[in-house]
Amino acid sequence: MLTELRIQNFIIIDQLHLTFQRGMTVVTGETGAGKSILLDAVEFVLGARSESKIIRSGAVQCDITAVFEVKAPHPALDYLQENDCPVDEGVIVLRRILNAEGRSKVYLNQQPVNVAQLKQIGALLIDMVGQYEHQKLLKSEAQLSSLDAFSQIDLGILKVLFSKWNHLRQELADLETKRSESLTKLELQRYQLAELRDLNLHSDELNQLHEEQKKLSSVNALIAESAQLLAEIKEDDLNLLSRVGHIEKQLIHLAADYSELNAAATLWQEASILLVEATGDLESFHQHLNLDPERLSEVELRLQMIYAAARKHHTEAHLLADFYHDLEQALQGAEQFDVLILEKNKALDIAALDYDQAAQKVSAVRQKKAKILAQGISEYMKQLGMSQGECQIHVHTHPEHRAASGIDQIDFLVRINPGQPFAPLKEVASGGELSRIALIVAVLTAQVDTEMTLIFDEVDVGISGAVAEQVGALIRRLAKDRQIICITHLPQVAMCGDAHLHIKKRFTENATFSEANWLDFESRVLEIAKMLSGADISQSALDHVRKGLTFSMDRLE
Repeated sequence: MLTELRIQNFIIIDQLHLTFQRGMTVVTGETGAGKSILLDAVEFVLGARSESKIIRSGAVQCDITAVFEVKAPHPALDYLQENDCPVDEGVIVLRRILNAEGRSKVYLNQQPVNVAQLKQIGALLIDMVGQYEHQKLLKSEAQLSSLDAFSQIDLGILKVLFSKWNHLRQELADLETKRSESLTKLELQRYQLAELRDLNLHSDELNQLHEEQKKLSSVNALIAESAQLLAEIKEDDLNLLSRVGHIEKQLIHLAADYSELNAAATLWQEASILLVEATGDLESFHQHLNLDPERLSEVELRLQMIYAAARKHHTEAHLLADFYHDLEQALQGAEQFDVLILEKNKALDIAALDYDQAAQKVSAVRQKKAKILAQGISEYMKQLGMSQGECQIHVHTHPEHRAASGIDQIDFLVRINPGQPFAPLKEVASGGELSRIALIVAVLTAQVDTEMTLIFDEVDVGISGAVAEQVGALIRRLAKDRQIICITHLPQVAMCGDAHLHIKKRFTENATFSEANWLDFESRVLEIAKMLSGADISQSALDHVRKGLTFSMDRLE
């Protein structure tokens, strides 16, 4: 339960420190006094979205702290342990600070956390029922949520199973789309692959062909040049070999008399041998140079075919081999789609079965609890001014429509007057009747979890007179086992509170402030009398309220 709320520099609140007890706390005040600001502060510390404009004018930051006391076992304590947050004897402290730049700091038991974590644990501590709750109840989603809350259904596992099934379904759809796209290209790719296979391009063949073409194209010039070289070396009158041989003989002759020339003569002999060998190689090259126009034509035709294929397939000639390899891979991948789709279908069938089994279990609980909730709503309708009112809750199961919330669609049907058919809420219930039914649903769902603080924000709108007394008594009875904070504009409801918090505005020359004060018995009498008759309060009105307040407190003790 909420034990403390500390607010600093929030809208028109400068400093406020409130302590709360178990039971029913009523909050009253004139319109615009700041009752909603108090709720805004609670929502802020529970992780609601915020802007820097909520900081009180002239302040640099707002700071709100909420202190809760919980007893084990409690899901909030489990949350602390799961998130490695300190646990201090069942005390949970939430604190949120927002500066003028819009940056916030969030703490959970003095440990820094993020806003998402604040929302998660806040949802385990406080349930807020707003004055427009009756409008929400017109929607099937809200009706389903109410039934699940009453049934204490945890959709966590079902949501995980749905997410898995839905993810596999999307993956299968993507695979089938890719296969379809692949099949569209498949015939073209097969044709291209066949063409390139017929081309039979070998590794490095392009470079080899270019080299051979260059050689074949220049063979005439090579024959003439090599013949000229051979003539200069051995065939002219003053050919190189003759001159080298002559010099070699001269050196050998001189070395016979002059030993200093022995080395030179030896080197010249070696050079002469090497020159003869080189000439032999040149002669061999020259002899094997033959004109082959047919081979040149073949080479050039082959090159033309390769470059034509490259142009046709929009690639470079030297990349044709890579293009061929990519085509082979693409065709192999296309053939694998059927295998992948088959495997994905099997996985999807298993996921669907897991989900369907879990959804059927949830649906069975809803079917059972819907009857109990409808019976409870019918009983309370009679107590709250709809003496002939009845409620039915239909659970329509659609196994083919899977969703994170299950396979059910919920319809709240009511009959206000006898002889009328049951019909959806929006068709038969007036504003006041709808407000009462929404309050009944909130009360019945709240009875399931007595550890959560329940805040009613003017849920009694559209209600008056004797019905208002019944609403107040209903909330008071609910508060016997839990903490309820009820913001109300009805004196009949205000009389039922265990404690009474009054909100008012205080004005100074340059600023407006919102104040909150706990009222003692006589102060409550005065405040409720004002709520009944306005500013002009008679003694009889005070006596009437004093008597009614005493009777209400005694009757509901």
